[in-house]
Amino acid sequence: MTNMLSTSNNVTSAASWPLNGLSENGCGTTFYPMGIEVIRGTNLSAASSNYLDLLYPGPHSCPKGPYQVSWYQFKNGSQIAHVSSVSFPPYFLMNATMSFGGYWTWDRTVDPSANPVFHPFEPGVYTVVAGDEWGDVVLLHFTVA
Repeated sequence: MTNMLSTSNNVTSAASWPLNGLSENGCGTTFYPMGIEVIRGTNLSAASSNYLDLLYPGPHSCPKGPYQVSWYQFKNGSQIAHVSSVSFPPYFLMNATMSFGGYWTWDRTVDPSANPVFHPFEPGVYTVVAGDEWGDVVLLHFTVA
């Protein structure tokens, strides 16, 4: 059971990401304070250079930025927050649900939308790395048989 506050909660932005490159969508971290990535294996020592490309590498419709978020104001009893540097829409749901069955590769010397190839996860161990800008990190290992 989630314990929600009965009053609004102001949280100061920290920019203390536990690992570089965590993202919640094809635009990277825009104004959301959390992100995830997946690596093959369990060795996190070079995690940010080994992320699998989970999202289609073509063009993404991204909000105009850059955003310099100073604070998040969460509505009472919810996961909905107003973000300091974003005026419309006024509130954002601060959670994400993602599901992936594999990753993408492409020739990085050309446009990413030119012939990307989808690869289902091969048998082996993978690690989901989730983190937030306050330095928290959660790891989840899974095995594909």
